[in-house]
Amino acid sequence: MDIRPREKPEWPQHLLKRFEAPDSRRFVTWEACEEALSQFYAVDRIRGYKDTRIRRLGGDGDWWSDLNPLAMTLAREHVLASLDGADAWAALLGSLFPIHLWVAGSEGTVCSM
Repeated sequence: MDIRPREKPEWPQHLLKRFEAPDSRRFVTWEACEEALSQFYAVDRIRGYKDTRIRRLGGDGDWWSDLNPLAMTLAREHVLASLDGADAWAALLGSLFPIHLWVAGSEGTVCSM
């Protein structure tokens, strides 16, 4: 649970609209995939997902991306850009039961202290 609200993305709607179609995350080439996703994700992150979350499809050699800019946008707008996490921790302050806290390590996380 992140208690620091993140900024809402302000991406132009025409960039997001491309990802509304059912086959919108299918790309003919790796370069086309990287170019489309680089509007929303850092290029190093995209390249790090090559052959895992962005992979070749069998048969035709097209590429499929599990990364979904629309899902990321919804999460940022309705979860990460909200005070829900801080409100939940504030509600726990007066509780009489033990609270356990796990903090992600600095390697491979987006959390900051």
